[in-house]
Amino acid sequence: MNGATGVGLVEIYGLDNTVDSTLANISTRGSVQTGDDVMIGGLILVGGTGPRKIIVRAIGPSLPVAGKLADPTLDLVDQNGVVLRSNDNWRSTQEGEIVASTVPPTNDLEAAIVATVPAAPHTAIVRGVNGFTGVALVEVFPLQLNACPGAQDGRRRGGRTFSRASTGSFGRLDFKTVNCLLTGSSQPKNFS
Repeated sequence: MNGATGVGLVEIYGLDNTVDSTLANISTRGSVQTGDDVMIGGLILVGGTGPRKIIVRAIGPSLPVAGKLADPTLDLVDQNGVVLRSNDNWRSTQEGEIVASTVPPTNDLEAAIVATVPAAPHTAIVRGVNGFTGVALVEVFPLQLNACPGAQDGRRRGGRTFSRASTGSFGRLDFKTVNCLLTGSSQPKNFS
């Protein structure tokens, strides 16, 4: 408040197992700096009977904001700190899988990773190429929902699919962290 800056943490948990909903996307916009001040998005997949296929995107050049990150890089890291995949320009690796996801980035300098990951904590780390800084968006889309218990027509019924936490540097309005949750249900879902 009052122009103060700092690091914040936002967490979202699905608590109502009686509501039919499916996570469509979750994202965080924030400031990408250097060193320890890169953008970090934490992702925990819960429940289900096996690994899930996801796409993680780091968006910068196509954002309609001042001070956007010109060329983001993306690392997907597991709970042990092992880098599972890295990407700079999304067409350089996995282009076919990323296009097939139906949500490829719109700018060739943006980064994206398609991975099949177990139900466990993971981290998406966004940095700027050559130490560039700016505003970026990190997003996660589930691509394979039928690994969840109670799946019907590829959609999960009840229970939690994702918990998402993110940290980022806070500053003025254009640099605050923004979290979005879209579900495939017209019914409200309780989150805390």
